[in-house]
Amino acid sequence: MQANSAPQHKTDHLHIRHLAAEVGPVIEQYRAQGLGFRRIAGLLNLSGYSHLRGSIWHPTTVVRVWQTYTTQPVQLKLPKPPMEDMTAWPEL
Repeated sequence: MQANSAPQHKTDHLHIRHLAAEVGPVIEQYRAQGLGFRRIAGLLNLSGYSHLRGSIWHPTTVVRVWQTYTTQPVQLKLPKPPMEDMTAWPEL
């Protein structure tokens, strides 16, 4: 096993999440029309949708992006509310 395999996995995961946020809605529309992943990969290539690494779309990549898009919603990082001073609360 290579020493850099863990960072590559993390990079791949972030790469797929970014693709899912960007291209997931397009894949969703194609899937709603009944198209398969091989056909969708071809259409993404013909339509000029960019793959983050500059390579072409493969059916496997479309499946991974689709699975990420449908199972891992985007998590918004909201700021935590400020803590209140508990001594200012009235006694019950």
